Amino acid sequence: MTNYRKYFLDSKEFPSPKPVYVGNNNAIMAYGQGTVNVDMKVNGKWVSNHLSEVWYVPDVSRNLFSVSQTLAKGFVFRAEGNECSFTRDGHVRLRSIRTVNGLYALKMRVVCPEVPAEVCVASADQSLELWHERLCRQK
Repeated sequence: MTNYRKYFLDSKEFPSPKPVYVGNNNAIMAYGQGTVNVDMKVNGKWVSNHLSEVWYVPDVSRNLFSVSQTLAKGFVFRAEGNECSFTRDGHVRLRSIRTVNGLYALKMRVVCPEVPAEVCVASADQSLELWHERLCRQK
């Protein structure tokens, strides 16, 4: 989950908002989901990857990663000491270290998609009459 729209490579709005229950049992709303490109640090190297079905939740205060959703996608979760890892097909795909407050901080960084700028150019050489003929007048 994230509250940053700019992270999404693509997104799809939910037909109606979905409640997400947070630690104090309050519900905040998710409005859609999409794909986020990320770099993950595994064995000392940054590896490009993506997260699918990331929910857009404007009121979430931090980016959250769902272990249960990851397990449902065929990953194996293993926690040992202050570290945890996610493996699939016998390969470690993601590692994490436990922080002082007991949460795991993922070794991951978001790669924001570049949105191409839309450029509109008007030429002073062409008259209003010419544009009227092109766009409005039917023969």
